[in-house]
Amino acid sequence: MATSTMLQMVSAKEIVALRKTPSTIAKLNKPGAESYSTYYIGTINYFLCGTPTPDIKDHPIAASLFGIEQIKTPSLDAGHFMLVPPDQISGIAKALEQVDLKKLRKQVETADAAAMVKSKVGDFELLKGNDAPAAMIVSDVRTLTTFYKDAASRNVGVVLYTS
Repeated sequence: MATSTMLQMVSAKEIVALRKTPSTIAKLNKPGAESYSTYYIGTINYFLCGTPTPDIKDHPIAASLFGIEQIKTPSLDAGHFMLVPPDQISGIAKALEQVDLKKLRKQVETADAAAMVKSKVGDFELLKGNDAPAAMIVSDVRTLTTFYKDAASRNVGVVLYTS
């Protein structure tokens, strides 16, 4: 089964509660526009940052899918979830807005599968099974950008975890 990365918007009050009782992350279930998920975290990072596991210090966009602060909890299989505090959201949104979607589409269309395997982009094979991989990644990045822009306008943070 493919791993999904889930992002959910959280208010300052919810962040305080999650830090106090991290296990409540398992009950967090935000509606529609307040959540986002993707199966292609490695592929998106590869095309936007040059590697499937970029350092968030070197690539502001990397924090969009990796988070900034780790909070441990036994209630998730990974043993933790990640947080992007509200004061970091705007910078991530701005960085995502700068992505050239036409260039991104072309990069995905012309991607060398062998290079992707060598770079350990594990979810690329899953993507290649899609009828329109470039359209899928562009759509995911567009939705991720909208999600972070909306989070910035609401002045909220984001929690991230894999499932």
